[in-house]
Amino acid sequence: MKYALVLLNLLVAYTNGMVKYSGSIQFLFIPNINGQQILLPHKGGGKKRCFVINEERSVFSKSENKWRERKNILKGEKGNNPCAEPRLRFAPSPTGFLHVGGCRTFLYNYILAKQLKGSLILRLEDTDVERNAQDSFNEIVKDLRWLNLSWDEGPDVGGAYGPYKQSEKIELYKKIAHEFVNEGKAYFCFCTKDELSEKKEKAKLARTKYTYDRACRDLSHEMVKQNMLKGKPYTIRFKSPIGRKIILSDILKNEIVDSVNEDFIILRSDSSPTYNFSASVDDHLMRISHVIRGVEHISNTFKQILVLEALRARIPLYAHVPVITTVQKKKISKRNNEYLVRNLREEGFKPDCVINYMGTLGWGSVSKREFYTLDELIASFDLRALNKSALVFDIKKLKWMNKKYLLAQEFETYVREAEQFLIQKKVIKEGCTEFVRLCIRVFKDDVHNYEELGRYIMEAISYDHLAHPFEKNNEKLKKVATKLCHWWEGNRSSVNCNEDFFSENFDTLIGLVTEGTNMKKNEILLNVRFLLTFQNRGVPFVHLLQLWALAKRSKVPNYVPLEDRIRHLTQVFTR
Repeated sequence: MKYALVLLNLLVAYTNGMVKYSGSIQFLFIPNINGQQILLPHKGGGKKRCFVINEERSVFSKSENKWRERKNILKGEKGNNPCAEPRLRFAPSPTGFLHVGGCRTFLYNYILAKQLKGSLILRLEDTDVERNAQDSFNEIVKDLRWLNLSWDEGPDVGGAYGPYKQSEKIELYKKIAHEFVNEGKAYFCFCTKDELSEKKEKAKLARTKYTYDRACRDLSHEMVKQNMLKGKPYTIRFKSPIGRKIILSDILKNEIVDSVNEDFIILRSDSSPTYNFSASVDDHLMRISHVIRGVEHISNTFKQILVLEALRARIPLYAHVPVITTVQKKKISKRNNEYLVRNLREEGFKPDCVINYMGTLGWGSVSKREFYTLDELIASFDLRALNKSALVFDIKKLKWMNKKYLLAQEFETYVREAEQFLIQKKVIKEGCTEFVRLCIRVFKDDVHNYEELGRYIMEAISYDHLAHPFEKNNEKLKKVATKLCHWWEGNRSSVNCNEDFFSENFDTLIGLVTEGTNMKKNEILLNVRFLLTFQNRGVPFVHLLQLWALAKRSKVPNYVPLEDRIRHLTQVFTR
């Protein structure tokens, strides 16, 4: 009898053109019949269980089906794709700036879209007005553009499936939510905030997890009408199937089985949609075929599957990637500036290096390579090869890699990019190219990004005597300072005392200072360095002298001339 009903369903489906048949029952696909699993006979006897692959079912065995599905998805074969064209999306909420976790998610979607020859959609999920941050979206776009990443559709480039800002589709979400109510898939909830708070408090006292008790789920039509006439505020809740187990086939985690035990809100009392509802509606309307996002979204995915089913939509293929943590194994917060892409941009990291590091984080090819171009990542990246455990973002490793990128690039490229960065940061002005060239030659072995180069330059050319008062009781320092000042003053009347003169006669100066001090040459050099820079160590002092001379000739804006430094020493130690 069971088989007769199944065959009858198949016959009806075949008559309506809904069945695909390729000559063997082992390659038979049938549409989802009432969301039930069906047992069918197959060649060789026995039974094999059908599996839901979006709207289609396959009579492959569990292991065969999983292997074929994962293999076909990542190869981009259309047989198992829920959409003729693979369509992926990155959907940030404008509640803050783009951090490395979001950057990683975008990059994975970008790479897979290229591998599948599909489209990448940028969508703005901005319905939570209270949490939206001003200009957040513009900054996210700016960061992605800085990384030389692009998308095929979005708020800034348009497309056939817009609008791409959820705030521009509020009425559409309201309409669909009310259609759900009319179809018996959702219901009006008139529970007040106070009532819900009281129930939550009782659950807390009882030390049980709070779940909405479905108090309004079975309200009569008449009761709903009366509440509406009274103007009672309401939300709309999704009518989750009680006790149903949902199977999530994840590309990375295989099958995950769970159930949704709450009737979650899909429309708030202010008529704005909730995240799980609006995201599901958009995934359906934008024909999203693959959803790649953080593992923290797994609980959301089960709710979204229910909404998609209610929309009679195809279910995308999901991949939940590991969370990114700090070296201390702590979850990365949007409020931690060190892990914002904007911070990496402002510190002068190379975009290609950030892409390389993020693309290989928790993943490595068989060859154990560390350096990839974006095109090489697209050709080599395998989503299935990701570590299953949390991925550690190590800023020291990123700096090490960025230094390699700086040193590997053409020297003139280094100079051009560094000069642009230093002008932007007001370290130098335009027309200081030769000075930048010399700075790179002097500091390149210690520099990991352009911000560090700027910091080393500022330490070399500035002289903040107010922030670094000398110890006047230091007799050795006082002896060296006194002799240095007398030598400088003694030459001012006969020669042009400047940085070039100081550099050319530096050895003579050290010899004069050495006489009668019982100090070794190295000790004197250390004292001279400290007197003129407030630093005890650094690059060879002769290189500093070269920098000062060129800074004087190039009129570098932040440079404090040697004459001013010695004048300060004269005031402190000889008067």
